[in-house]
Amino acid sequence: MPAFVLLVAVLADLGRLDTAREEADLLLEAKPRNRIVNATAGRVYSELARRRRDPAHGAKARRCFAEARRGR
Repeated sequence: MPAFVLLVAVLADLGRLDTAREEADLLLEAKPRNRIVNATAGRVYSELARRRRDPAHGAKARRCFAEARRGR
C-alpha cells in the first residue's frame, strides 16, 4: 500500500490529477480508515476543487482530512 500512496502523490505533483484521483478512489475503497490514505486523497481532491472550482471535490477533501485526523 505505501507504494500506491506514493504513486498518488507523485501523480498529483506532476499535474496528472485525474489519474491521481482514480488511484486515490481505489485506495480509499481498499483502506477507508487509513490516515495516510485519507490525507493523500484529500490533497488530490483539494487541488481538484481549487483548479476546477468544484465544490463537490472540496467537500470530499474535507471529509478525507477529517477522517485522516480520526484515522489509524
